[in-house]
Amino acid sequence: MAKLKQYVNLPQISLFVERGIASLDRLGPVHFKANFKMDDPMLAQFRTVLVSEVSPYTESEKKRNRWYKLQEPVGMQVSEGTEMVSGTTAQLPPSGGAVYKIEARAGEKTVESTDEIETWRRLFFQVLRMKDASDPKKDVKVPNLKDTLDYYKTLFVELLDVPEGVQTEIPYLENATSDDLIRLVKPKYTVKDREPWVLALVFSNALPGFTAIEIGVDVPGNVELSGRLWGNAELVFELPKGKYAWWGMKPDDDAENGGKGIWLQGNGTLTADGKDFVIPRDSIRLDTSHSFKAGKGFNRLRITLPEDARNQNVLLSKDAKLTLRLWVMDGFAGGFALRDENLLTVARTAWWRDTEKTEPEKLQTLNHELGHKLGMVPKGGRHFGRRYELDGPDKLYGDVDLIYAGPKPTQDVKDYVRSHDNAKGHRGAHCERGAKGKKADGVWEWSGKPECTMFGATSTEDAPSPQKFCTACAKLLIRQNLDPAHPDAVLSFKSLLDSK
Repeated sequence: MAKLKQYVNLPQISLFVERGIASLDRLGPVHFKANFKMDDPMLAQFRTVLVSEVSPYTESEKKRNRWYKLQEPVGMQVSEGTEMVSGTTAQLPPSGGAVYKIEARAGEKTVESTDEIETWRRLFFQVLRMKDASDPKKDVKVPNLKDTLDYYKTLFVELLDVPEGVQTEIPYLENATSDDLIRLVKPKYTVKDREPWVLALVFSNALPGFTAIEIGVDVPGNVELSGRLWGNAELVFELPKGKYAWWGMKPDDDAENGGKGIWLQGNGTLTADGKDFVIPRDSIRLDTSHSFKAGKGFNRLRITLPEDARNQNVLLSKDAKLTLRLWVMDGFAGGFALRDENLLTVARTAWWRDTEKTEPEKLQTLNHELGHKLGMVPKGGRHFGRRYELDGPDKLYGDVDLIYAGPKPTQDVKDYVRSHDNAKGHRGAHCERGAKGKKADGVWEWSGKPECTMFGATSTEDAPSPQKFCTACAKLLIRQNLDPAHPDAVLSFKSLLDSK
């Protein structure tokens, strides 16, 4: 008896009859036929029989989503005295690793299929990497993906590169945002015919976080104004830890506003003794002599105070509050998967380092971000869990987050998130198996040895995060619906070509 792979997440189109798939019959629902020759009219009955499965759906999952149940074929009438080939369809659940056989029954006779069906899923990716036209040392290398792709096969997922064996080059950027990557990839993107079952997998140089903050609102703006005897014409202010002015990150941004850049958004305000004093933007400058590394990464501001804003006391200092709107670099990402568009990226380096990340570090980031793109970690049964999501695992955290509350959350929702926040210093749904978090002085610190690639950081203070899923999350991925075109799709593989 042969065991045939059935790719339950792909439609029956000829494009996908390739690389081990020999016919349309191996795609989508199972279409099967039975031959009958009867003397009398008789009802033919068909049955799909589950032989085994690696990760069964729970009762709560099947209750929430009818697609997690086997959609049985229906019987049909056979005409008297004729030989007839009757066909029907079985809509299998979307999980991988389930084995089925088909039975046909007419009268007292039951016939089993000679082959068994094993469910698989297949997705595609186009590999793109940055290449510098003038300096080969800046070329971004693609890590060896073989072990990662082989690992996914143990989860009944085949990930295939298209075009096979090709690494497409895109222009080099030292620091790239998501908008930059979409702009660079669009002219080189050749896999639209496989949408929505395909990703652009981009290997980039560095991925700085680009965000707006308001000093005095989003982060504290408390300052001390010295007495005049000590010299108080200039106020020195340092940005919060891990945040740096958006300067020296991208030449085009630095050239804005007559070469002054975009990091400072308008005038500032100093509030002292109940009075507000306007600080003209020309009076606020970056201290470029103070940097994170060799002239890169600036977080110290020098502010020339108007005469009426200075402390008038000769000796004693006084408290004040500074308000400023800034664009800042808020840390570097090892990689990210766009929430909607079909793009995932992995960084070569971070924090202005000359050395690049190790291959295991890149592959861990790749699998973590790919996990997110494939719906990990699900929140089914939790407050923000959607109907079609799988049950959240026991070590799920970060599922109470405004990113799951829709584009315009109500005040009640905001209040709920504020009172039930379980992000533990990270963002979004993750798995904390093996790791231990504690809050000290308002900051979450993690120890222990993470057992899942879906832990929310690349390491704890004791150990790096692994490249593979923990047992619980691996079983979730095995039964995840990996069809982005499905009516109840978990995956969002919107075409990056549609992004502005």
